[in-house]
Amino acid sequence: MVFFVLVVSLVEAFLILPAHLSHEKSWSLSPLREIQTSVGQLLDSFRSKVIAPIVSWSVRHVVLTPVLGVVFVIGSILLIGSDAVRVIIVDQSRNVSDSIEAEISMPVGTPFSQTLAEAQRIAKAAELTNEQLEGDSIKSISVVVGVPIQSARAVGQRDLHTSDSSHIASVRVHLNDRPPREFSVPEFERTWRDNIKTVAPIERLEFRSSKYRPVPNVAYSLQHEDREVLKSAASELRGMLQNEPGLYGLTDNMV
Repeated sequence: MVFFVLVVSLVEAFLILPAHLSHEKSWSLSPLREIQTSVGQLLDSFRSKVIAPIVSWSVRHVVLTPVLGVVFVIGSILLIGSDAVRVIIVDQSRNVSDSIEAEISMPVGTPFSQTLAEAQRIAKAAELTNEQLEGDSIKSISVVVGVPIQSARAVGQRDLHTSDSSHIASVRVHLNDRPPREFSVPEFERTWRDNIKTVAPIERLEFRSSKYRPVPNVAYSLQHEDREVLKSAASELRGMLQNEPGLYGLTDNMV
């Protein structure tokens, strides 16, 4: 983007700006003077042969011109809406990280040893995934227990028990480059998910394999004055959605 802006600025400075600063004497020396003259002639020819006839036709057809404009706008919207013309806001290929992190949240008050055991179980599932897939995908695995999960703070949960965080953990799998890794990061994450059997003590198990947290495909908002009722409703809704095929990575922001 910076390179494109620089090129446009140079074209403006050397080819267009001298025409605005008209003077009886030439502003540039050879060979830039000849280039500016040629570009000026091309612009004059384009104005006379293309722009002027279009403007003349538009003035003579005052009713048809706005109609064609509306048809053009509607056609453009339909092209974008039908995905014939794709609009890429974030390039997912650039959003993929070289590691996958599993964030684990147990009930508040869970002993450190139990949280560590669950984190190690999930780490072993990653090692099993590496054995199932061809090539050597894993460079290293790091397990952290008792450190507040930054992603939870990102959604405004400031009431985490930072003094006793033995109920949270994270398992990060650092991946090799290709080769020796033969599978993509999403494919490794999908297989790792399948190898993990979520058990009852785990309240939340969330995976992150991108540099920026993606927007969920489906999201519901629940409101209630009683926090316990709200937490129970969120848990019931999440349990119901877990039985729906095609849904994975279900989380809520109740702690």
